[in-house]
Amino acid sequence: MANPAILRSNNFAHGTLTATGTDAGYSVNNLIDYRTTTHWQAAAHGTNYITVESGDVLSADMLGIVKHNLYTASATITIEYWDNVLSSWVAIGTPFSPTSDECIIKQFTSKTSLKWRIKINTASVKAKIAVMMIGSKIEMPYPPEAPSAPYREIYRLLNTESKNNNFLGAIRRHPRYSINHSYKMITKTFYDTYLLPFWDTHAKLGYPFFYGMDADNIPEGNFFCRFIDDYEWNPNRSNSSYINELVFDMIGER
Repeated sequence: MANPAILRSNNFAHGTLTATGTDAGYSVNNLIDYRTTTHWQAAAHGTNYITVESGDVLSADMLGIVKHNLYTASATITIEYWDNVLSSWVAIGTPFSPTSDECIIKQFTSKTSLKWRIKINTASVKAKIAVMMIGSKIEMPYPPEAPSAPYREIYRLLNTESKNNNFLGAIRRHPRYSINHSYKMITKTFYDTYLLPFWDTHAKLGYPFFYGMDADNIPEGNFFCRFIDDYEWNPNRSNSSYINELVFDMIGER
């Protein structure tokens, strides 16, 4: 079991972002606008690279991808970084293939580099991705309080009936995924170092983030999240050393 992890930093947004080929109307910059209604789409199937070159050395140990067709396209994905000593691109771990078109969270050994890229190889279908982020994760010190489901699915239907209350049909709306996880006895040091900056510089500004309850073992718990409307960030505490409880109340997209 792995602890939950948050990805809010994105190396792709800190430099010049390029793609080896892009269809008209599907800019590579769509990958970093946080919107799942816009996409980057490759100009052709085969091997494509998404590359960023930054003026700063950036670390990364987590990749997040959402709203894509990489399973349908039978894609193979490789995470690579530029090694200045070797003057070449180096793969991190082994290439992997998505097992569905749902949210992908991939964790790996932390590396630092000025340049990062994702290699995507598809056999016959053009790759298409809405949001892709790579950066350094915030790993929670332990799992959320039990019992804790990976998510709750809010199934939304609009039923229609006749005047005699006979069923006429139903309109199914897109399901809503609710993630409500409580963390207790978080050290003040961890809170000040990781969680408070995450809240102050990202989450409370309305920016989404990737959240995985246990990315490798519970893939159905991987989401592109945002906090609910009127969410209250309330780090309850009774002393200066610990946060008694902090509740993450989120809406997620797959």
